Amino acid sequence: MDDLGMVAALQACSLFELLILLQPILAREGYGDVEVLDRLLTTQKTRHGGFEMVSRIGAGILPLTCVIKVINDDIRVRMLSELVGTVDRINADVGLVITPKKLCKSAEKELPKYTTTKLQILDGEALAGLMRKHKIGVRPGGGVDYAFFGGLEDFANWSEPLITDMKRWI
Repeated sequence: MDDLGMVAALQACSLFELLILLQPILAREGYGDVEVLDRLLTTQKTRHGGFEMVSRIGAGILPLTCVIKVINDDIRVRMLSELVGTVDRINADVGLVITPKKLCKSAEKELPKYTTTKLQILDGEALAGLMRKHKIGVRPGGGVDYAFFGGLEDFANWSEPLITDMKRWI
């Protein structure tokens, strides 16, 4: 198992590639219908106030909402605070921060202080573990499937302009 190779491959992904990759992973993890919102590039601002994806889970008669912030950098305290504010503002049940990198030391120290809002962190190592668990981007022998990541990059480069243009007309 080459977790360092998987983490490195994830870190090389663009934000749009991560969004494409995360939909099936989160769906298989039980997050229900995962919707990618309007932010596809790191240079864009989201119109939804600090998150790129939303998951609505039907748990019996109680619907649960999870806002998902996807970043391509280390998780910092500011990012956690923004997500807590977003979760509170839209009355979501949980906030999830996903990065192919890691939680910085100051954010790791501050994380237990966020007691009013349920926050979950998915860093590069945890994301690599989920990919292995669901056999996404993994070769039959257990190694990293670099052809998969190359195809993901090609698909993202091909589809991003189309999606951006379509959203302009919707």
